[in-house]
Amino acid sequence: MRNYKIDNIKGILIFLVVFGHLLKISLVNKNIFYIYILIYIFHMPVFILTTGYFAKINKSKIKNLIIPLYLIFQTVYFIIDKFFLNKSITILDYLLRPHWIMWYLFSYILYIISIPILNKMKNRKIILVISIIYFITYSLHNIKSTDSLIYILSNTI
Repeated sequence: MRNYKIDNIKGILIFLVVFGHLLKISLVNKNIFYIYILIYIFHMPVFILTTGYFAKINKSKIKNLIIPLYLIFQTVYFIIDKFFLNKSITILDYLLRPHWIMWYLFSYILYIISIPILNKMKNRKIILVISIIYFITYSLHNIKSTDSLIYILSNTI
């Protein structure tokens, strides 16, 4: 049975993602900056929480849909960056540093891969330590650099 409250929450979160990106253009205004910070404090963590809560580990979906989508879009961005914008980008960058809008899909793939591994761990304290380490790396990292592997991994955890 479909839960319309959850659908509404996801709809609001999607709106806030788009709205937050639009606000980023006008961050010179102090009031807009405060609205931007307010939105970013909670909207992505809640979005990630709802994604994780409703995620169903379907290996064929990951293998046949999500990973190919990621690779297709990353390839398009790689071609644009490398050949049209003349950026110095390597194949390793292409695979491990998702383009700006691809970080969420990459994080989702890492999440789905890591869940079975984490579920097999008997000692939950190790998971807590790993989470704290990622939280610290995230906190020490420059938030504006959303294309880095540290940012993506810390958001995944």
